[in-house]
Amino acid sequence: MILHELLTLDPDIICLQEVEANQYETYFKPQLRMRGSYDGIFAPKSRARTMNEWDRSFVDGCAIFFKIERYIE
Repeated sequence: MILHELLTLDPDIICLQEVEANQYETYFKPQLRMRGSYDGIFAPKSRARTMNEWDRSFVDGCAIFFKIERYIE
């Protein structure tokens, strides 16, 4: 439902909080890239630096997406 709402609004920039790293990589990034020509960056909470790779995939953080055609030359 979140993805549907985002795509309906068709924003140039999308900022999401409390997104797990795994959700960002496996769901949001591929879906937004495929459906709306978005690219994005993910900034995990700082505690991720102290964790192993498996645990790090469940740490949440901020995801920022932007329309490629508007912000990349």
